[in-house]
Amino acid sequence: MYRHEEVTILFADIAGFTAMSSKLRAEEVVEMLNSIFFMFDTLVEKYVGLEKIKTLGDCYILCAGVPQFVPDHVTRVVAIALEMVKKMDEFALANNYPQLGIRVGIHTGQVMAGLIGTDKLTFDIWSNDVTAAMSMEHTGEVGRVHISQSTRVQLDEGVFELEDGPDVHMPNNPPGSKPEPTFFVTRQLNEFISFASIPYVVRMCF
Repeated sequence: MYRHEEVTILFADIAGFTAMSSKLRAEEVVEMLNSIFFMFDTLVEKYVGLEKIKTLGDCYILCAGVPQFVPDHVTRVVAIALEMVKKMDEFALANNYPQLGIRVGIHTGQVMAGLIGTDKLTFDIWSNDVTAAMSMEHTGEVGRVHISQSTRVQLDEGVFELEDGPDVHMPNNPPGSKPEPTFFVTRQLNEFISFASIPYVVRMCF
């Protein structure tokens, strides 16, 4: 188990899925989820330096910065988030699911990462900052990428267009703290990386 100091976490929830799944056979629900998550998995493979953590029901969780440090972890996660929204819209249109979309939340902070237990081991991440990323998803909007202030301040300048989001009480802050400003990423303005392999710097703290 290691502490990673600079990590960007993404939560993506499929909006409209619960209502739709109640009208479908179990086989159709599984097939739909598999198609969507395979689509997201393919994007993660494209963006070198990202790590899929897990899926929880209709929620997809990924991050950058674990298990290896990635210098532009924030920019990479925001870039894939925009592509996830686009791919989800295309999927919904192609399959005549107009009510489906995704709500994406992103936060940057620290995590503990590793394996727990001795049977059926899975790699996972834990921290208040993970909870904050989930809060960004919950307080976001369907079809949009919602980022926290801590993500905004580390985002590469001039790559994305932003607009103000709602002020949000962050669960990783002490009780009684004021709500923090958040932002929606509206579009990517410039390319920022090649998706070829990049060198990593392993930066882990015990």
